[in-house]
Amino acid sequence: MALATALGLFTPSANAFCRTKTCAAKGNPPCVIDPVTLCNTNGASVYWPVRSFKFWVDPLGSPKTGISGEAARGVLEQALAAWSSAACEGGPPSISVASVELMPDEDAVVLALSEPDGGTLSDPPFNTSVLTFVDQDSTLFLGGIIALTTVSFGTKSGRVVGADIEVDSANHALTLSDSAPSYDLLSVLTHESGHVLGLDHTLVDGATMYREYNGPNERDPLALRTLEADDIAGICEIYPPGRFDSGGCSCGLSARRTRAPLLALVVGCSWLGLRRRGTKQRFRARSGI
Repeated sequence: MALATALGLFTPSANAFCRTKTCAAKGNPPCVIDPVTLCNTNGASVYWPVRSFKFWVDPLGSPKTGISGEAARGVLEQALAAWSSAACEGGPPSISVASVELMPDEDAVVLALSEPDGGTLSDPPFNTSVLTFVDQDSTLFLGGIIALTTVSFGTKSGRVVGADIEVDSANHALTLSDSAPSYDLLSVLTHESGHVLGLDHTLVDGATMYREYNGPNERDPLALRTLEADDIAGICEIYPPGRFDSGGCSCGLSARRTRAPLLALVVGCSWLGLRRRGTKQRFRARSGI
């Protein structure tokens, strides 16, 4: 990856960032891909309709890599802050994280990954957002995927109701170290936080949202920690500083636990993975949502 540059003010139209779209959700028209940027061009853009939201962390962390839940919580907080403190024209983005907290126990983590109840077709219910580590081999991460972000949204409106990050700690030597990084956890979570906030992969090599990250084989394994011009342009377009100036929802988003079967989602789900090579995206939604 190219070395990170200083933060500044950028014009979105001069950049090639991609926004996550609802087009690939079941029942929606197929995606139309821009031949130059490879961005999806149709469907609603995915975004959080609130000023702030909460994120939760599995208290177990990753025993295999020796990363505690509290250490992971601090890293995720730092990763999300990189986006919410970006330098947009007129101020920071109009989105923030109210808090990043540890789940009280493993039962709460299971509930957090379950189906939300209630809601309507255009406005599904808010759901809990959680970071977990997968210390055993899983088919979720086939093809060299390092981490997956599942963004749940209204398939017509694009309004995000929750997002979960799952990190493959079984097959990647994750580290918190600045001096001898392998797969730098802060770099990985900064990339995944971009997906949480509605950004897709970009073709701009060196950007945090670039689709590949090769950990210790990168020229600068820590580069994804710092946003580049393309990343800042994207977050500032989705959440301009004046987004709520003329009214609108000013509420925060709190956690909500549900008891429906695991992985049975009633909203669109965008699985956005950071890979060592290439990219993979999967979408699933019940028809009519």
